[in-house]
Amino acid sequence: MRATTYEVLNGWNPTAANEAAAAVKAAAAPFKTAAMLVAAPFIGLAFAVGFPIFGLAALAWMAWKALREARAGRYVKNVLLFVAAPFVGLAYILAAPIVGLATLAWIATRAAREVPAA
Repeated sequence: MRATTYEVLNGWNPTAANEAAAAVKAAAAPFKTAAMLVAAPFIGLAFAVGFPIFGLAALAWMAWKALREARAGRYVKNVLLFVAAPFVGLAYILAAPIVGLATLAWIATRAAREVPAA
């Protein structure tokens, strides 16, 4: 059996480096604990909010898979479009003023950059 030895190059001592790393880790432990104490309620809230969303997504995926096998896709597509139409309309109503203001600002900046003819 052959033992591997490490030479100390340029005064670097691996034992001292390990001790320094352990000291830094020990000094950071209270801060890590405090950060986890602050973050824990938000992590719990994310799970509490996410469970219904993920559950409904899984249910929709399983329903889609079952309906795809039953070949009732056209009917389901029409029903889903009927259900989604009010939300699409709401998105258009909410986005239209923002898009209009952006267009107005773009046209105004183009007009402001033009050099008037003398």
